[in-house]
Amino acid sequence: MTIWKRGALVLAVSGLLTAGGTGCGERHPPVLTGHEGYPVYHKYCRRCHGNLGDGGKASRVAHRPVSLFAPAFRDTVDLARVRRFVAGGKGKMRGYRDKLTDAQLDAVARYVMALPGTAAAPDSR
Repeated sequence: MTIWKRGALVLAVSGLLTAGGTGCGERHPPVLTGHEGYPVYHKYCRRCHGNLGDGGKASRVAHRPVSLFAPAFRDTVDLARVRRFVAGGKGKMRGYRDKLTDAQLDAVARYVMALPGTAAAPDSR
């Protein structure tokens, strides 16, 4: 395989992964990089909840983070409740009230609700 073809293959696979595909037939929500809450999510939330909100990094932390697009989460939350969880914490998740401004709390809550599969997002299945 020539270097050009190998490079094109890497770019194609990278494009699939950032568009939400895994190459293994699993569906994951896209990373909404253009969303106003993405920078806050990326800095404070992805460490445990993963880039896609799927709890993908759960094996790297002491507790099992919630998958933000699992039915057990998305069917029981609304915008106000997500904001409350981010601000005050829930379970083993610490709150970010002291680190984030009100505008950042609102933005990251809207980001979580915009992920496909959450109550406020159009169902993408």
